[in-house]
Amino acid sequence: MPSTIHQGEIVPAPGSIADAGRYPLPEESPPSEPTLSLRDFFGILRRRKLIAINVFVLVVVLGIAITLMTKPVYRTGARLLVEGRTNTFAFSNVSDPLNNVFQPKTGRDVDTQVEVLRSPLVLDRVYKQAGVAPGSVDLDVQRVDRTDVINLTVTSTSRDAAEQFTKALPNVYRDDMRRDRLHEVTASLNFARNTLQQQTAKLQGTERNLQNFKNRAHVVNTGDEATDAITQAATSRSDLAKAELDEARLQAQLDTLKGERSKTSSFTDNPVTTTNPQVQQLKDQLAGLLSERKQKLFLYQPTDDEIRKVDLQIADLQSRIAGTPDTITNTSRAPNPALAELDGKIGDVSAQLNASSKGLSALRRQVASQESGLGRFNNIQREEARLARDLENSTSAYRTLSQTVLQLTLRKTALEAADDPVTTMQAGGRAAQISPRMSRNLIAALFLGALLACGAALLQESLDDHLRDEEEARRLLGTSVLGYFPMLANKGMRAVLNMENPDKGLLESFRVLRSNVHFALINSPGQKLLVTSSVPGEGKSHIASNLAIAMAMNGRTVILVDTDLHRPRQHEIFGVSRYPGLTDALVGNAKLRDCVQEVGVPGMRLITAGVTPPNPAELLGSSVMDVVMDRLGKGADVVIFDSPPLLATSDSQVLSSKVDGVIFVMQLGRVPRSATKRSFELLRLARARVIGMVFNQIEEQSSKAYSGYGKYYYSDYADDVEDGSGNGHDGVATSLPKSEGTGALLTRARHFWNDPPTSSKGDFNGNGPHPNGPSTPDTNGDNRPL
Repeated sequence: MPSTIHQGEIVPAPGSIADAGRYPLPEESPPSEPTLSLRDFFGILRRRKLIAINVFVLVVVLGIAITLMTKPVYRTGARLLVEGRTNTFAFSNVSDPLNNVFQPKTGRDVDTQVEVLRSPLVLDRVYKQAGVAPGSVDLDVQRVDRTDVINLTVTSTSRDAAEQFTKALPNVYRDDMRRDRLHEVTASLNFARNTLQQQTAKLQGTERNLQNFKNRAHVVNTGDEATDAITQAATSRSDLAKAELDEARLQAQLDTLKGERSKTSSFTDNPVTTTNPQVQQLKDQLAGLLSERKQKLFLYQPTDDEIRKVDLQIADLQSRIAGTPDTITNTSRAPNPALAELDGKIGDVSAQLNASSKGLSALRRQVASQESGLGRFNNIQREEARLARDLENSTSAYRTLSQTVLQLTLRKTALEAADDPVTTMQAGGRAAQISPRMSRNLIAALFLGALLACGAALLQESLDDHLRDEEEARRLLGTSVLGYFPMLANKGMRAVLNMENPDKGLLESFRVLRSNVHFALINSPGQKLLVTSSVPGEGKSHIASNLAIAMAMNGRTVILVDTDLHRPRQHEIFGVSRYPGLTDALVGNAKLRDCVQEVGVPGMRLITAGVTPPNPAELLGSSVMDVVMDRLGKGADVVIFDSPPLLATSDSQVLSSKVDGVIFVMQLGRVPRSATKRSFELLRLARARVIGMVFNQIEEQSSKAYSGYGKYYYSDYADDVEDGSGNGHDGVATSLPKSEGTGALLTRARHFWNDPPTSSKGDFNGNGPHPNGPSTPDTNGDNRPL
């Protein structure tokens, strides 16, 4: 039914005004879990390449700088087969005390030798022989499982020091073992030789005394009884002499052990070399200053005071690092295991000495008793017997000492000729540098730099609230994508109409958008479209104007209405006058047909915004606007409304409930997620029908669909079309001359398909009166409806 006029107001007929509630609220689907594919990950790296490259380069440079600043550490080692202390003191045969001075042990004390190698006494001699400064190397001594093999590992910041120390250590230790093994045998042999010399002199004196006595006294043989008594007394005296000699040997041995005990330290000092934590702290501070200097270089010049201040701090830290030792040597004390062994030997010798002293006292009492019984013999007999007894004792002692000296001499010779107590299984070779390793550190720096670069890119991506990927936009907003467009700002306002030098990819993008919009509204009763965005500057006016042109090129009648009453742009895009416009028709200052302007595109007309009203939202939401929209819908195949941004004003929300579909224009990377979600929330509250999104001003590399399909495949397809092998996308024969304009092409296309240039739509009047005048059809002079 037609509209009627009551008291100057336009009242729409029932059923002619778009029902704001005809579209139900969309059901909210549960949000899908966001997934990050490998392609998405590389897309993030491409977008965040600046911070990723900076972090990667910074980590690699710091790794190389730390590697170059770190002093090199060298390591070499040797392996020794050691013979533990294989001898012990034992006096099991008191009749021949020096015969068994050294008895073999049943096992090897390798752990003791490990402690000896760690002792400061040995290390000091090794430092001295190697000509290396004390404390300049770190020695690690380890026994190989339960074997007699010892591993020596030498680490130092000087290659020569490590090599010289490793060469000198086995030699010094071998000499100590040899000296230790021969020391007691040599001492016993020297003592036995001195005693033998004294006993030889005593024997000679006893023989002279006996001979002189016989010559002087002309003595004869005494009786058997006197002889037996004298013999027993002589035997006892001989036993006493042996016991005294045994006690002297034991006492000498005890004195030797006690002397060695007094020279042995109660504790062993084990030096432990560790990395100086102060150096690592200084290096961490230096790394922080280097990072701070790199960041400040973005704001200051190298000659500014801020950079110079940081450079002075860096130089100070570098000098402190150079003057601070890399390692700290701490000495721990532990009980000397050799001391317990000496104490055990001293206890054994002391027990034997006590037993010998007790036996010596008994022999002395026996000798005293026997000699007192010889009083019944005459003095001559007693003197002769005494001299004979002394001669026999001296002879027996001489023989014993001679045999002992011979045995000790043979034992010493055997020990000197025996194998070395230390065998070098593996000599120390050339010291190898173990740190820093440039290749390893570089690989680690590259790996860590790549890892941190990816982390920094992902962190910046997570902190960035802007939508930068169409897949994320689809997941967030739950709607489809209608089209992709490159940077239109650099291609001119009317890029589609640039027929002399058209952008084929851009033209095809608008054709795809036109088709997608058509399919989205294929079941809709009308074709009224609203083009809006979240914030200004996203290119909605360019999309609306070029979409209108593309639809007109397809043979449809299109009216483009600029409803952005705050900042209208369509009159600038098409180069027409802004007045009269929509607001003039709404307030009654002009007729609607006078507001419709031709723009040089067949099938397309434009209604500009007109004057700026004080209340745009109330004006666009009025009943008069409903009548105007209804008339526009009847006078054209498609009506496109260029509306203000949703977050800037409420105009678009008011109009969105009156149209058949809303096209949401979005510029990736410009609007935060929260703003885009708020825009869709406003459309949902208005019960608007959002048919899809359009991504505008995208880089060709940032869009998967545009770069992967639309741009690439169309470049090959367009070349074939221009060769005249078929018909154009719009049904225009491609064999026509290129000099023909757009109007001629569209006219010939319509004749080709028997489609007269007259729309099936009615005019603005319909069957009722025009809102601003009589019921006269609005024409352009050629009987073509507006």
